Amino acid sequence: MFAMNVTDDDALEKRTLAHTLGWILAVPVVYLLTVAPLHQAVYRWGPGVPNWLMAYETPYWWVVHNTPLGLLLRPYGEWWASVFGLPIVT
Repeated sequence: MFAMNVTDDDALEKRTLAHTLGWILAVPVVYLLTVAPLHQAVYRWGPGVPNWLMAYETPYWWVVHNTPLGLLLRPYGEWWASVFGLPIVT
């Protein structure tokens, strides 16, 4: 009565795989999209970048300077700088 048949197990496995792959893709995308506004917001509070922010954004700067994604992330960061009315730093 409570036993799942093979097709239910397969469907559950496919949903679990899709859910896992969704998270694997979403987490880096969300990270890359949060660094620029966070950096600009913290920079607006005062000069200098706190150590925690430097640690958080180090992988971001590596991606910007060493991968083709930098071609997209640089203008995105510049846009955030203009939103906060700050000088553009790349």
